[in-house]
Amino acid sequence: MIRSARLCLALCLCGGLLACAQPAPVALPVPSRAEVARLGPSLAETEFGRRTRQAVLDHPALRAGAARIDASIASVAAARAAALPQISVGANLGANLLDGGTSRAAPVVQVTQLLFDAGATRNRIRAAEAGAIRETIDRENAAASLSLNGAEAWAEVQFRRFLLEVATENLEVHEQFLEQMEDRQRAGAGTEADVHTARSRTADAATRRITAQGELDRAEARFAELYGSAAGRLPDLPVAPDLPGATDADILDASPRLRSLEAELAAARASAEAARATRFPGLALQVDGAYDLRADQGDLGAGLQPRLEVGSGSQRAALIARSDARVAELEAERANLERQILRSLAFLRSDQRSGQARVAAATAAVEANEVTLAAVEDQFTVGRRTIIQVLDARRDLFAAKEALALARRDAALSGYAALALTGDVLDVLGILLPVRAELSGLAE
Repeated sequence: MIRSARLCLALCLCGGLLACAQPAPVALPVPSRAEVARLGPSLAETEFGRRTRQAVLDHPALRAGAARIDASIASVAAARAAALPQISVGANLGANLLDGGTSRAAPVVQVTQLLFDAGATRNRIRAAEAGAIRETIDRENAAASLSLNGAEAWAEVQFRRFLLEVATENLEVHEQFLEQMEDRQRAGAGTEADVHTARSRTADAATRRITAQGELDRAEARFAELYGSAAGRLPDLPVAPDLPGATDADILDASPRLRSLEAELAAARASAEAARATRFPGLALQVDGAYDLRADQGDLGAGLQPRLEVGSGSQRAALIARSDARVAELEAERANLERQILRSLAFLRSDQRSGQARVAAATAAVEANEVTLAAVEDQFTVGRRTIIQVLDARRDLFAAKEALALARRDAALSGYAALALTGDVLDVLGILLPVRAELSGLAE
């Protein structure tokens, strides 16, 4: 009867320890992507949206980020295990040498449960959870950067294709003009100097075309690296939606870079609190049970184990000081990052305001140079303009078309850069990153 009562008491005690040992996750001051999302998937069904979404989700950088998240979740599990009962099972085997070598065998079980450590374990768990959240946000930031890279690669291929088209047309016109100059010289109406000038400008045009082809090849190689396939036919890059009306504080809150740093700062603060907790004593409960098979007799004991480290004061003080210094460093980095984000946002807003005006001015310049070239060519046929003036007018038109293409590309990309800065580009493209169930509720 007594053995049964002791066994029941041991089972109840172990069950109680298992029930109350696991601490509840502590909410971290870092909003999740779902909490800061402000835009709908307006570009998700465009060809750009579909191809970019697939490229981002399949990119090796995101797979590496998922592996880091798995490692951080394992670290959380390891930190939480310190709060669980530590159970060991064994046996005492031996023989009584003074009693004819009588053997003895007694299975034993030992359960140790941490009761108090001034919050060290709780803060280590919190630091591990914050680290897992940071890895999740880092993956989000990587996805936003890849999305912006996709828009840049898309626009760059289109830009380089346009420049190659213009350079090819420019070369063909120069070759035709050179042929006309040679015919005029043979007919006695032109000079050798005019022919040499036309040849020189034609060679320049050929160089521009070769350069344009090389730049296009590099742009398409970068596109294939990011998207995993050749560019092929590309429709125009869709116009990025405007950022929703929000204060600078709202934009900072949505920034993946700043949210990642906030999570890292939360982990550093928790680690600092865990280091300070080592100055206080700890207390654990230990329960030992054994059963002598030969004597058919059980034994059960319990005791408290107070612990206080007294021999490493200087080492502990150094650990605390290092932890506090890390917190101060991250707080300074956060302030600096806030300034960088606000500065980048101001630049982007300026680019967006001036972008359309720049496109309009470049368009007007192209139209004016086309009219000028037509007039110069007409006057050249009646001897009122020189060949140098004709070729200069054609070169000005080529430069104007290049400037227009560049203005259009920059205006289109400024919107995507703003969306990438806040992470809204993921919502616009419909990119949903999977969230591990173990992380749900940590960043609420």
